[in-house]
Amino acid sequence: MAILTGVFTTAGRAALGKSFGNLAGLSGSYPICRASYFRIGMGGYTIVGASKFPKDPDPSLTALEATGAPGDFYFQKSLANQDISWIAPSTLVIRCRLDPIESNDDGTGNAPRFFEIGVFDEHDVMIIYSTFAEQTKSSNKILTNNIQAYF
Repeated sequence: MAILTGVFTTAGRAALGKSFGNLAGLSGSYPICRASYFRIGMGGYTIVGASKFPKDPDPSLTALEATGAPGDFYFQKSLANQDISWIAPSTLVIRCRLDPIESNDDGTGNAPRFFEIGVFDEHDVMIIYSTFAEQTKSSNKILTNNIQAYF
């Protein structure tokens, strides 16, 4: 299990700010921002020599760098309530787990090699983004990433 540090995206901060405004009873109708699903993808890296290294997470991104095309694959999975928890007043933890039967083919017959993960709200806004050292998925492997985001 990997523990990752996620950054709140610019769009995620705006959605959260509007959501808190709604909870405070401020004028205007703002949707509540809730983590709904995650995408784990094969983008988010840079090549140095013949090796791939994770990029620093970019809070200006609105989507994963992986497009979902074969060879540039991402996998999406819904989050359950028990996947989201607070471990401190200002630390949110989101558990992103891929079971053995999930995401074992990148669309070209190869095992996916992931470098990035994004958490999205129910309005498809990427609210948290993280990159990490390569993780290869196969049918005999569970991938669990706990993303910690700090307010």
